[in-house]
Amino acid sequence: MVQELRFIIGSVPIFNLAAAVAASRIYNNRKKSFWKVLFLIMVGSFFVSLGCSGLTFLASYQNYHSGYALKYLHESGHLTKGIEQQWVHIDTFSAMNGISRFCEDENLLRYSKEEGIHIEDFRSRNFTYLVSEHAAVDGYKCLFSVKGFSRISLRNSFPPITLIIEPKVFVHGNLNYPDIVDKSWRGCS
Repeated sequence: MVQELRFIIGSVPIFNLAAAVAASRIYNNRKKSFWKVLFLIMVGSFFVSLGCSGLTFLASYQNYHSGYALKYLHESGHLTKGIEQQWVHIDTFSAMNGISRFCEDENLLRYSKEEGIHIEDFRSRNFTYLVSEHAAVDGYKCLFSVKGFSRISLRNSFPPITLIIEPKVFVHGNLNYPDIVDKSWRGCS
């Protein structure tokens, strides 16, 4: 049976206290033969835990690719002044991976997070930009992509564990607005 984290999180401090008491006892007795082995295991597990924390930190840092894409779109200076209202459609995948209301700039663009739009239907919609998980959308040109964490890879060289970063989110411009799609963008990889 799966429990919600909010009900489990309250027990974490007592486990931390128990681990601290055990670590203190092991450290105080580290000169004794049996405790020396436990001390080495404790120090080793500390460094393994530190390495895992660093690895998951780097992976989680790469998990906000959609937010980075929207930020780059705002900062790019490619927004066209000739169009009265420019609409950005944010698909469900992008909304779950870094885009929130705090990322939006209502002075520049209008945003749509409408769900259930089939990829074929975007051609008939009048979105200026799409922030999407799809590399190609009919009626739109891919302007740039943002890479994100994909998986962990084990290697026989140093470092033995690497993070695989792949294009995760793509920003498309509507082909009906040539002044947008013809400008220089970083392109899709």
